[in-house]
Amino acid sequence: MKHLLLLVFVLLSTVTFAQKHVHKKHKCEHKNQFVGTVWKINTVLGVKYDDSYTFTKFDENKLNFGNFIEFVDSVNFKSYNKAQCGNDCFVTVTGTYFLHENNIISFSVDIVGYTGMCKIKDEKRGENETFYSMEINDDDITLTKVEKDDK
Repeated sequence: MKHLLLLVFVLLSTVTFAQKHVHKKHKCEHKNQFVGTVWKINTVLGVKYDDSYTFTKFDENKLNFGNFIEFVDSVNFKSYNKAQCGNDCFVTVTGTYFLHENNIISFSVDIVGYTGMCKIKDEKRGENETFYSMEINDDDITLTKVEKDDK
């Protein structure tokens, strides 16, 4: 009976833990609504850090070309561009993100990759976090850069 109770406790603990993301760096628990989502974005995030970005809901049923951000899982993101034809320079940025309290999100770029007609070599960055406040609306999200102390 003790073993059965222990097994039930371990299984319940595992299920409860799986519902939350614990970010190793920040030791903070939160639910993450971005996991597995793709958004159109006004420019590829992370090549340089713009003062603001706008995410728009992605409609998979339409032909979609332009810039995108994909929240691969609860920690990793990928931002990239897609063109209508293959004669272009394609950029893919990979890195990590973290959701903070008060609608703050931070990004840290690991690699900026270039393919296609690019004459630029891939960059390994491993940069510090850049912070943005989020204004969340029905169909879009606006990010505005904030200083680390302002959050």
